[in-house]
Amino acid sequence: MRERDLAVLRTSLLRSGVAPRRVRRLLRELGDHIEDLEHEAAALGMSVADARELALERIGDQQALAACISEQTELKTWIYRHPRLARVCLPLAYALVLPAIPVMTGVNKASDKASVIARWGACLVLGALATYVMLYMMQLALTLT
Repeated sequence: MRERDLAVLRTSLLRSGVAPRRVRRLLRELGDHIEDLEHEAAALGMSVADARELALERIGDQQALAACISEQTELKTWIYRHPRLARVCLPLAYALVLPAIPVMTGVNKASDKASVIARWGACLVLGALATYVMLYMMQLALTLT
């Protein structure tokens, strides 16, 4: 029930780059506050539906709350805090990891023929390098336009 009540806030926070673990914590804390407000309203004699409505009203507009939270850069993932660094590091990391996975799989399944493994690995690395260069050029083209 709480997830539906705070779905707009959750979506807005995730789209603005707030780290998912921070969003979960914020929503859990906000859910606790809403529950406290519901209990307070129910103690005054309100129905459950009216108490929930009043609690959500007292919390305020979810879009405004999301905007305030999104302005805090310490809550965002490192990609959103350092976008220029991410544009450089992520393609480099992918370029290093992608060729390594099939090579390691081939080494584990290959027989004693080291030359076959070396040739296969070299072809794979060259193919990955060519793919990386093309993807990096596209990344630069998008960044510079």
